[in-house]
Amino acid sequence: MVWGAISGIGERLTSSLVFWDKKRWGRITAKGYRDHICLPHLLPLYRREHLFWGNPLTIMEDNASVHNARLMQEFRETHLLPHLPWPAISPDLNPIEEIWRRMKEEISSLPTRPSTREAMEDAIWSIWAQLGNSEIQAIVDSMPHCIQAVLAAQGGHTHY
Repeated sequence: MVWGAISGIGERLTSSLVFWDKKRWGRITAKGYRDHICLPHLLPLYRREHLFWGNPLTIMEDNASVHNARLMQEFRETHLLPHLPWPAISPDLNPIEEIWRRMKEEISSLPTRPSTREAMEDAIWSIWAQLGNSEIQAIVDSMPHCIQAVLAAQGGHTHY
């Protein structure tokens, strides 16, 4: 599992990446997500972008149980993190999913597929570092069209 964040505002529109260290941290739980992702990475990113620069940010997570756990709800409330509610059964309208899809395609098209964890992390870092702000901004800007397509399809399949 890899965690990263994107934004439609700011100078650099990507965060750093965090690779889940299953050997040290175990399986992903709400506590682990809070302690290893949110506290050291998400919260400082939010504080820097919102509190320091004044950029209005909203946290978008999917319906993973670790995101919806009471512990995480309390964490977001305690730290005043605006959070977009996510319906239980819904199309995934998070723009970062398009980034992950493109990254998977790029990795699949490599002449030699990474065969170790380290090689895979290197490939992911390399692709992530090459993401341009204009590419990310175009994906973020496409969201109103994506939402309209989902509404027109009454929540059904779209080409997004």
